[in-house]
Amino acid sequence: MYNKFMNSTRKITYGAMLLAILGAIMALDRYVFAMAVDELIFLLQAVIIILYACKYSWKDGLYLSFGVAVLTFLFGGLMSYLYCPLAIVAGLVYSYGVIKDWSRGKLLLITVVLFVISEFVLTMLIIPLFGQSVEQLYAEMQAVMEASLANLPQGYLPENFISALLPIVYALSIVLMGAMEALLVHLMTIVLLQRFHIREVKVRPLSDLKIHPVIGYVLFAPLVISMFFNRGNTEMDNTAVILTTLAMIGAVSLYILGIVFISLYGRLVLHRNLVFIAVLLSLFVPIFMLVVILIGFLYASGPLQRLLERRVNDHEK
Repeated sequence: MYNKFMNSTRKITYGAMLLAILGAIMALDRYVFAMAVDELIFLLQAVIIILYACKYSWKDGLYLSFGVAVLTFLFGGLMSYLYCPLAIVAGLVYSYGVIKDWSRGKLLLITVVLFVISEFVLTMLIIPLFGQSVEQLYAEMQAVMEASLANLPQGYLPENFISALLPIVYALSIVLMGAMEALLVHLMTIVLLQRFHIREVKVRPLSDLKIHPVIGYVLFAPLVISMFFNRGNTEMDNTAVILTTLAMIGAVSLYILGIVFISLYGRLVLHRNLVFIAVLLSLFVPIFMLVVILIGFLYASGPLQRLLERRVNDHEK
């Protein structure tokens, strides 16, 4: 009887502590930072629910979710109100997967799908609330894209290149946003579950990542083909739109793989963290982004994978 009482007391205390931390952060955001990070609070909410549910039970996580909803109602803003259901659903789904010993890949995939679908739905809700329409958003995106491509030679791209790609660019940006949010929750959860000794999570290190060379060529081919196909065309037809979309997906994938190689080479060979420098250079020196994409292709297609293995083996000798 005494042990049961103490367990219940610890459970309530731990839940109260998590809610107190969340409440303090939300109060600071509301009264000090003027809702500057209101739309990011849901990531912390999801992680808190996951930690509590994995430590005790999924049913207890459901109870804590009610407390999270109450805190959001008291201290949150418009974005918190919209994103809180996503945090609760994501936290409960992820914790259920951890409790049922789903593989890390399955957990991440389901979380990414959940976040991406939710981002599409929430975006359609948020745009009218701020007095905008999708057409106005497209117009703003078109102005930004036209400014970024203003230095290209006349006739290098079809006249309707930007307008034809706007829906695809918009959709890809939402997919990437949802995927990054899901990855962030996934990584934070794994670290905290192990740090607080709640559950051991086996994660395959990036250094064990093996990519079939065919994947590198499949991702790189649309970039080369679209560059020659679109050059000099006067109109953006359906074939060009599909080809350019594949090229954009390939470029993003190869850029990520390039960052992965830079991270591994810096950490395993040079013992330096080069990711921040690489991302910073990509933002301020556009040509460096192309260099990273080329690095990603060489890594995916094989040469840089073999180089990394040789350097690591030589370093260990």
